[in-house]
Amino acid sequence: MKVLGVVTHNNMGGAQKAMAKLQAHVKEADFTIVYLYGIGEEGGMINGDVLVGSKKSLIVKHLLIVLRLFGYIRKEKPDVVISFLPLANVLVPLVAMLLGVRVRAISHRNPVWTYNWVLRWLDRLWGCWGIFTHVIANSEAVKSSVNHYSCRYRRKLVVIYNGISNVNGADDIDHVLDKYGISDKKYVAAIGRLSQQKRFDVLISALAEVKGVSLVIAGHGELYEELSMLAKSEGVDDRVYFLGALPHDDVIAIMRGAELYLQPSEFEGQSNSLLEAISIGSVVVSSNIDPQIEVLCAYDSEAGVIVESWDPSAWAESINNVLAIPYERDRLHRNALERSKDFSVEKMASSYLGVFKDALAE
Repeated sequence: MKVLGVVTHNNMGGAQKAMAKLQAHVKEADFTIVYLYGIGEEGGMINGDVLVGSKKSLIVKHLLIVLRLFGYIRKEKPDVVISFLPLANVLVPLVAMLLGVRVRAISHRNPVWTYNWVLRWLDRLWGCWGIFTHVIANSEAVKSSVNHYSCRYRRKLVVIYNGISNVNGADDIDHVLDKYGISDKKYVAAIGRLSQQKRFDVLISALAEVKGVSLVIAGHGELYEELSMLAKSEGVDDRVYFLGALPHDDVIAIMRGAELYLQPSEFEGQSNSLLEAISIGSVVVSSNIDPQIEVLCAYDSEAGVIVESWDPSAWAESINNVLAIPYERDRLHRNALERSKDFSVEKMASSYLGVFKDALAE
């Protein structure tokens, strides 16, 4: 079986890492990865070709993507194409269908209402017209975002959770903290791009009402200057550490050393960082969005604390409450480790392979 995985753009994001895990763990397939365009400012994955550089003008870039995608699929002759992220989910199955590829699967990594209206409209149309043959959602919450679509679209849907691997991290946490100039050993951590979606502004404002801990944020993005200014205006800039994009082992080490892992996102599909956090037993405080609830509140067992709003005072209250009760942290730690067993990378790879095999056997 020859599989071609296509991701819209190449950076160190969750979709790119998930595709890399598929490539590494779907052992029964000849699995190639290609990115439609560019390398993010923080660098990108090195496991696949890039069709078009990121510095082209918008029109030229998209024309080149289509032309080179035709050439790439014609050359590779895959039995299966699987695409991640909205632009790839529209372009790849169409080109693959025109070139006679039988199995054309797409994966929604976020709720469809987060896409721009053109890509959302085309995705809905393609599903009804049979341009793609299978739709894989990475959570029940993402699946439910297309509940209003036609049954012709929805019957293509299957949920396959993200899988987590390699959560050992660096052995010497103190060494990692020293490397990044983190002098405060009692801290809470947040991981992710500095973007509106992640709502790190809530954590910075909440920190003014949380005493005795610092906030460590690993990730970079377009809101760095704005968040830095917010930390100064809140009077907590001496307790907020912006580390930028880090090697994965260092990220895991920082999560292991944290008192709490915080994730106030406005939306997610299924957060790899959250899954990594529970897999090492981090005590999680999360926003009240469906994908997080799906992970943290399954089986009538709490694997984390849910905050009902994005009000900084509500976050400060939850953080203070959990920090003040050691036995509550112990309970959440145990529940997190137990819940993480549902998210193995082997289970994810096996499920994708099952979809591909069943489709080819039809």
